[in-house]
Amino acid sequence: MIQAVSLSKTYELKIKDKGFRHHTEKKEAVKNLDLNIEKGKITGILGVNGAGKTTTIKMLATLLAPTSGTIKLDDLDYCEKNLRRIKEKINLISGGERSLYWRLTGRENLEYFASLYGIGNARVRIQECLRIVGLLDNADQLVETYSKGMKQRLQIARGIINDPSYLFMDEPTLGLDIAIAQNLRQYIRQLSKQENMAVILSTHYMKEAEELCDYVYVIDHGEKAAEGTIDQLKQKFTESYEYTLETSDADKLVTMLPQLNCAFSQNKNIVSLKSKANIVPQLFALAEDNHIRINGFHQQEASLEDCIMQIISKEKAS
Repeated sequence: MIQAVSLSKTYELKIKDKGFRHHTEKKEAVKNLDLNIEKGKITGILGVNGAGKTTTIKMLATLLAPTSGTIKLDDLDYCEKNLRRIKEKINLISGGERSLYWRLTGRENLEYFASLYGIGNARVRIQECLRIVGLLDNADQLVETYSKGMKQRLQIARGIINDPSYLFMDEPTLGLDIAIAQNLRQYIRQLSKQENMAVILSTHYMKEAEELCDYVYVIDHGEKAAEGTIDQLKQKFTESYEYTLETSDADKLVTMLPQLNCAFSQNKNIVSLKSKANIVPQLFALAEDNHIRINGFHQQEASLEDCIMQIISKEKAS
């Protein structure tokens, strides 16, 4: 497990004044952040641009030293004497096509990165990584001939070459088309569940987070605004519920709906409702008591994107 307690990062920025003068200002990118990241789960770190997501990931991945606070990985404190052991347990994948050498083959790329980790006789591990990401047949092609999806899959292979327990992914599907991104999400899910790896995911694609994440931290202006499973966040921060039902008794039903304190509209046999509370039990009880048969029912689920916007708006209001 990775445990971060009161994690903070402050930058000193040089601000130019008139002429050749300048002054310094402090900017708190991350403020007193507490996190717990477990193996075998995909943990999302979400928020709008400038929220502090990338700074947080860089601190957890040892690329930035925190200004204050503590981080532990499997009971190893983040300090100079433990740094090598910690780096053996982690890796980082960023979106785009960075961190690859295009004039080398896929296999040669992995051989190079394996040597950086001091992996002796890495042939078996390289073969396994290529198999996991589906690049065995293309291993000896130059990376410059790879498609975008193949390059990103090779990035994943590079990211797992040292068999990390914790894999940080910062915008892993950035710039990829729908089909390729969907395939990569399958690989990410596989890494977490089958390899018992902790995946720490930062993404702007809320549907991606909703599909993948077991647990989510929402960060706003460097602070933790909310945390929980997707369902927990939706239940807590959803401000309205929307329903659509079909009934041959629509005319009769709409005369009774005012007692449920909801907004509604009717289009022939279709009735649409919107409420600030979950009124499903009351709605079906009303239909049963008045012998109204409901032939079809659909509840529009709140999206994670709407939920996060509600969280951020509440933070700004408080």
